[in-house]
Order: sequence, then structure tokens, then C-alpha cells
Amino acid sequence: MIKVGVIGYGYSSQTFHLPLIESLESFELTAISSSQTETVREKYPTVSIFDTVHDLIVNSGVELVVITAPNDVHFPLAKLCLEHGIHVVLEKSMVTTSCEAEELTNFAKRQSLILSVFHNRRWDVDQAICLFGLPDSLTARCLTLRKNSNTTDYFHVLLHYKALEVVLHASSFSAGPNRRFHMEGTNGSFVKYGFDPQEEQLKKGIVPSEAIFGLENSNQFGTLYMESNNTQIETDNTVNTSISAVKHSVRGLVRYLANRQPCAPVSPL
Repeated sequence: MIKVGVIGYGYSSQTFHLPLIESLESFELTAISSSQTETVREKYPTVSIFDTVHDLIVNSGVELVVITAPNDVHFPLAKLCLEHGIHVVLEKSMVTTSCEAEELTNFAKRQSLILSVFHNRRWDVDQAICLFGLPDSLTARCLTLRKNSNTTDYFHVLLHYKALEVVLHASSFSAGPNRRFHMEGTNGSFVKYGFDPQEEQLKKGIVPSEAIFGLENSNQFGTLYMESNNTQIETDNTVNTSISAVKHSVRGLVRYLANRQPCAPVSPL
């Protein structure tokens, strides 16, 4: 079994990482570092609780550390883990600058250690590039629409390919149901609403080992509109959503740590 330590006991740790770690037989939750020592000890009485990150890294004997601390300390904490021969999974965002990301990546390679980044879902640009590759060019517009906001809350991005156009769009001003996917082709189109159900299920206490985990409600299934007899459009072709499983990425990590087999489901750019 792979001994795992978790740094931080906030939302992402409690909602995603700890349930995922506990759901896999190949992982042994060994240590947690948090300032909420009594709260964590009550929840995990058999796990070693450390009130400092340094003690967990140096004294816990873990082989893998999941870092869920604030983003601005990701770099020094990950570097310290790698220096002590420990594999690292960083909660998004990886680090605060591209220079830090490059330095950590190169250092992990020199140490022959895994450095991975956890995402609770695939973001739009990432998803599009995974499906279609890098575009020939792009057009983008990003705005701050909310009053007194300093953060971009609207984007409309066009990815231009030779025989394909991909539109990525999001806005904070969208109270009604939002299309998640809309695809158009020569013989029909596909429309789907709703998000991946796993986060909401985890928040409700549904664990990854349960049979219903990752199952989407039928009212979120997509609809395929197909041309029939060259004139008529069929509108009742419901497409069931495949079962989601964020734990597949964690299993890939397990395979690598156990057998040194490639584990990345998507090739890095």
C-alpha cells in the first residue's frame, strides 16, 4: 500500500481528496497536517495528525503528499516534499507563476518523482485541446462585467481550426439552465445541459465506492437531433451520459507508483 499524507483540511481536502484516498485499497491515509488538530483527530482517530507541515514531511514516512494549502505556499511545500523524496499532488492552481511551475517540474524530473496537479473538472480550453489539438489561431474577449469586480467574469473564445470552429463561453450573468455542450455537424446536432455530478455527490457524503457515484440524473442527459430521410429532424434521441469517475486519474497515479507505468490520461502540452 502507498502511504499518503494530506496537507490542509479545507474544502478541497474534505470534499475531494480524503474521500478519494479512502476509496482506493492501494492507498493508506497515513498523515494529515492541519491547524485544526482536534477536529481532524476526531474524524480520523487512526491517522497521525501533525500541526506543522515540516513534521509531516520529515517524520510521517509517507510516499505521496497531497497539498491543499493556499496557492501561494504550493511552491515551497512541493519543493520540500520533492527534496525529501516524496511524490506530490498539488491542488489547483499548481503555483502562482509559470517560472515556479517550470522549476518544480524540472526538479521533479531530476528526482525521478511524480509531480501532478488535481482538477475537480476539465476546464473548457483544456477539454477542447484534448479533443481537437492546438488551434491554428484564436480570437478571445474577456471582460469584467460585475460592478466593483476585479476579476474576469465573462469570456468568449473562438478556437480556429482548418475545418472546425470551437466556441468557448462563460458568464456570471446566467440565472437559467446553461448548455454544457452544443455540437453541430452535417447530419445533425447534439445539446447537453448540466455539470458532472461528482462534486455535489461528494458534498452530500456519497463516496466513490458507492454504485451510484458518478451517475447523472436522466434529466441532464443530452439530446441528439438527427436528419431523417433528408428532410425530417428527429428530436427524441436521448443520449445517456457515461459514468464519471475522477478516481480513474488517481488509479493511474497508483499504477505508476506501483509499477512505474505511464499514468497520465492526457499527454501534457
